[in-house]
Amino acid sequence: MTVYIKYFFYLMLILISITLFFSNFYESNKVVQTQKIKSKTEETKDSLNIIENINYSSFDNEGNRYLIEAKTGEINQNNFDKIKMSYVYAKITFVNQEIIEIVSNYAYYDRETSETLFYDEVLSSYLDHKISSNELLLLFDDKMVKIRDNVVYISEEGRLEADKVLLNLVNKKAQISMNDSEEKVKISYLN
Repeated sequence: MTVYIKYFFYLMLILISITLFFSNFYESNKVVQTQKIKSKTEETKDSLNIIENINYSSFDNEGNRYLIEAKTGEINQNNFDKIKMSYVYAKITFVNQEIIEIVSNYAYYDRETSETLFYDEVLSSYLDHKISSNELLLLFDDKMVKIRDNVVYISEEGRLEADKVLLNLVNKKAQISMNDSEEKVKISYLN
């Protein structure tokens, strides 16, 4: 019986040693990675801080929720409220549980106002409605969305092409227009 207890203690000692070794090994790797990140931020010209896996959430007075996530972000030391984000996902969840989702390659986000300018391959969706564009300005506090530059709207009923769309998030009404008053909005219906 005492032999089994000895083997048990030896096994426990070996397991504890292995655990301590690997935990120290991973801790030393984390320190090295942190030092590399710090040296990258020190080398930038505009005094930017780069952060990864960003996630901000805010609520308006009515209880609607705005969530924005990004793979990376750059914070300028001269203005901490403004963040340039890349690989961006945003979601507006209204009190009635309706959802608007927005995806883009880049965005400028203001942490104080939640105002966000999405740009470069912007795709937004609401129920069965999809809108692609080059820019989308979300004015969360004003409950307005300004979409512009190569706007293409697609739904079950058809397709629409325009230069600008101004969308009211409260009543879901949109103003659609072209930059040149001589041009017309292109609409094609699906049968």
